[in-house]
Amino acid sequence: MKNLVKEGIDYFNNQDRSDKINGFTPAEYRNKAI
Repeated sequence: MKNLVKEGIDYFNNQDRSDKINGFTPAEYRNKAI
């Protein structure tokens, strides 16, 4: 179960691109803002 949660978090942060943040992944958007 813990591994499944980690995979979900990794997917959301590094693979899931959002139109709300101009097609960036959350990690890309965060790194661009820094």
